[in-house]
Amino acid sequence: MLATLTLFLLHAFSAELTAEPSGELRIEISAPDARGPLYLAGTFNQWNPGAAAWRLKQIVPANSEAINQQPTTWVIEVAKEKLSHSPIEFKITRGSWQTVEVNADLSDIDNRTLTAEDLLSPLKLKVAAWADDRSETRAEKGTVTGKLDVFDFASKRLKNSRKIRVWLPPGYSDTANAERSYPVLYMHDGQNLFDKNTSFMGAEWKADETATKLIQSKKIPPFIIVGIDNTGARGAEYNPPFTYQGDVANIGDRYLDFILSELMPAIAIRYRIATGPENTSLGGSSYGGNITLYALLRHPEVFGQVIVESPAILAFGGALLDRYLANPNWPQRMFVACGTRESKNESVQKHYTSRIEALRRTFAKQKIPATRVRLIEEDGALHNETAWARRLPAALEFLFGKKNPDEG
Repeated sequence: MLATLTLFLLHAFSAELTAEPSGELRIEISAPDARGPLYLAGTFNQWNPGAAAWRLKQIVPANSEAINQQPTTWVIEVAKEKLSHSPIEFKITRGSWQTVEVNADLSDIDNRTLTAEDLLSPLKLKVAAWADDRSETRAEKGTVTGKLDVFDFASKRLKNSRKIRVWLPPGYSDTANAERSYPVLYMHDGQNLFDKNTSFMGAEWKADETATKLIQSKKIPPFIIVGIDNTGARGAEYNPPFTYQGDVANIGDRYLDFILSELMPAIAIRYRIATGPENTSLGGSSYGGNITLYALLRHPEVFGQVIVESPAILAFGGALLDRYLANPNWPQRMFVACGTRESKNESVQKHYTSRIEALRRTFAKQKIPATRVRLIEEDGALHNETAWARRLPAALEFLFGKKNPDEG
């Protein structure tokens, strides 16, 4: 997901850890109460907020009264070799991103980091509060603008289920538009698109507000947005099968099969969808940017326009971008954007910037016109939903705006 998550699993850049650590590292976490269980989610497990292997055990003190209102301690023993690749970034959750740790004032917390020195002795960490405490301390209404349909969708291909969020543009239900078909933009991490109450740590893309404003101002034509929620298997689903987490291949091919063979036909039955690559777009951020790039490799005939925000192109040694640049399939329009502060690690950011420049050079070498590709590097922008929301107006105008004469 998502907000401030720097999803770079860099086996190639492990200079911080010069020797392979051995033994186990004890991590002890003090939480404000006994709500749990607690988990670690980070670069070591594809940011899965509820991975069973990273679940902590609660230490219940003897003769404790009213334990649910008292600070409690949780522990985990981690094999140090699992933490041997830098950079190591993580957060503490209660099993989902809606229950991730936050600061005492309920503001978003930065990723925690581990260095080589941290692995030398037991760690003692403290959680100040949880993200879902926000709803308990102040009543917040949903932030959806317009008509949003939300329904559960089971996938036979992936053997799991998730929510699908379909945003309909202004005028969709008007009698005058009863025979009108609409272009569609499929987007990953659907829970982060429309409503701060469902999004990661309260930060959303504001896709509904942005699209409404652009449509009503006639800068772009009406279109439908289909948000595809992520699951606990996000890291595996959003990366191609020639990349690995440990010795297990990712399943991005199966995730794309789910979209093409299961979800898209169902959407076409429920809604008035215009067909063809010129009317079918795909977009995502971070790992969602990765799976969007992979979709161009695997199904260039399907997706005519794409949004690739802050792709985690350094993950898995940069294998995805290397393969794409070796034989790129340029869509009709391709919007790529990132920030100059995607990672707080200067070495990581330097390598990230170099890979973005390689993409830019490929654009130039192959003489891809500016009407087809746009690459934005926003000065000072971070790796989070706030940055992606800020750049979304430019992305939507580029994808759906009027064509220039030389585009045909």
